[in-house]
Amino acid sequence: MKRQNFVIAFALLFLISSILGCGKILNTYDPYPKDEVLQNNFYANKEDFDELVRLFQEDSSIFCINSQDEVVDFDKNKTNIASSRLDEYKRLFSKLHIQQINRSKFDQHISLRVWGIPNFLFRGKSKYYVFMETPPKNLESFLDDIYESGRDSNDFKKIEENWYLYLDVW
Repeated sequence: MKRQNFVIAFALLFLISSILGCGKILNTYDPYPKDEVLQNNFYANKEDFDELVRLFQEDSSIFCINSQDEVVDFDKNKTNIASSRLDEYKRLFSKLHIQQINRSKFDQHISLRVWGIPNFLFRGKSKYYVFMETPPKNLESFLDDIYESGRDSNDFKKIEENWYLYLDVW
């Protein structure tokens, strides 16, 4: 009985340590990108960002493409595109440091994820470039301050006409 309690206690301790440590490991592995760094990348590669959005607008039946070459339609089924087209996406993802591109089902905005920490029983976090023709209501001057405060976020920062940074913390 004592051995069984010891094994259970050890397993719980290991699980809790793993969960709490995961965020630190992920943050160390993939640090939060500051607004200024993303804006500089955007301005240095503006034509490529516009090209990526143009490609994705043309591929209107696709909901999401990620950096692991997964292409998903609106029904969440994996689908295929021409290998030359996928190579073009991969080239732009690599150059622009994009993890994933997806579109909203409900409006016309296109999100380009550049950073994210998944929700492993604690707070998930993501940061995006977003192309949208209708300005969002929740505009902020500095997303970095929101992130550093630890509060929840569903906020945008304008980069230029139709282009925004977006911070999602839940």
